[in-house]
Amino acid sequence: MKLINYTPHEITIGDETIPLSGEVARLTEERREVTLSGGITFTSVRVTGLNMEIPSPEKDTFWVVSRPVAEYIGLPHIVSPDRYIRDGNGNIIGCEGICWFPKGF
Repeated sequence: MKLINYTPHEITIGDETIPLSGEVARLTEERREVTLSGGITFTSVRVTGLNMEIPSPEKDTFWVVSRPVAEYIGLPHIVSPDRYIRDGNGNIIGCEGICWFPKGF
């Protein structure tokens, strides 16, 4: 199985580290701000797409992206780190596995 990392961080699963691919998948969005009486600003955010083309499925290959990107795409070959492992300061140092968000699950 091959995992290609489209996140901005190396990913450690157990003893394996998935290096950076050089590309980062990010959601694109439209933002609208409204300031209400009292000076509180509310921002309406709508996801409008992805900053790159979704890779086509390849046998035994998965593309690792952030959870919001994986949820947005909803395809079984687009996955996300799952069950983060943190150090004593709360910093993510790895994960226990991978998850996906196929539409119609």
